[in-house]
Amino acid sequence: MLYYLIKRVLAAIPLLFIISIIVFSIIHLTPGDPAIYMLGADAPEEDLQRLRNQLGLDDPLIQQYFAWLAGIVKGDFGISIYENLPVTEVIMNRVQPTLSLTIMAILISIIIAIPLGVLAAVKQGTFLDTSIISLALIGISTPTFLIGIFLMILFGVHLGWLPVSGYKPLSEGIVGHFRYLILPAFTLGLLQAALIMRMARSSMLDVLQSNFIKAAKSRGVKPLRLLILHAFRNALLPIITVIGMSIVTLFGGAVITESLFNIPGVGQMTVNSVLRRDYSVIQGTILFVGVIYILINLVIDILYTIIDPRVQLTAGPKYSFKKERST
Repeated sequence: MLYYLIKRVLAAIPLLFIISIIVFSIIHLTPGDPAIYMLGADAPEEDLQRLRNQLGLDDPLIQQYFAWLAGIVKGDFGISIYENLPVTEVIMNRVQPTLSLTIMAILISIIIAIPLGVLAAVKQGTFLDTSIISLALIGISTPTFLIGIFLMILFGVHLGWLPVSGYKPLSEGIVGHFRYLILPAFTLGLLQAALIMRMARSSMLDVLQSNFIKAAKSRGVKPLRLLILHAFRNALLPIITVIGMSIVTLFGGAVITESLFNIPGVGQMTVNSVLRRDYSVIQGTILFVGVIYILINLVIDILYTIIDPRVQLTAGPKYSFKKERST
């Protein structure tokens, strides 16, 4: 497994390199001037030009890119032109709200999706199955911001149970922390719950129709044991894959939710950085999300071997990902 992990880490380097090129190109080719944002549109041209020289914005793009890349190799992601702090410090200051929001959202998704998906598969073709499928379709089709506004009006304005915006750090009390995150977490998690629910139902249906399930039934295995230990365990691999992708989507896609609920997380910081043309922060944030994506995929691969011993991360000539199917 060690060789496999080393290979995956090495394979991630070209991927991050490609991401860095795309991100740098898109950001620097987009209209906008950080110098004008910092000094104002009415600032004298001499002052604007002096600031551009200080920031290195007058250098050729290829020179700016390699200067930025050389800094990353040394662990220096640049300085935020707005906050005048290292990019890593700016990102770390905003990670906790996004991390808390992502964890709560994925827990809500799993708690809702897996029981309903399994239930729909067991009750296939019934009214209950149709209702759960319809619920999943509604969840997938409804825009995230619309769900958020609906929850804000219902639970924040009419019922007054939960705050409609803002954020309290974990250090100020766990109850207040969760109260401010419940609505955003449901807003963010319901869409992913619908996706996981569909995958759970589909995967369980495939397993329940397998020959080894029929053989277990014929041996008199009790229904609950058959469902949990035999069917659900074998259906878990594709579900875990979707959950892993959902975590990345939630972490990187919290932009709308954080802006809607005024949460000072990575998503809101990214939006503000785009508006301010804070190039270093935008580039650093996207690379940071890319690294998270790679790490989560690595964790998913390791989880495969824990959940299903038939899955092996081999260290053969090509260190292939091999699954040995039972007969």
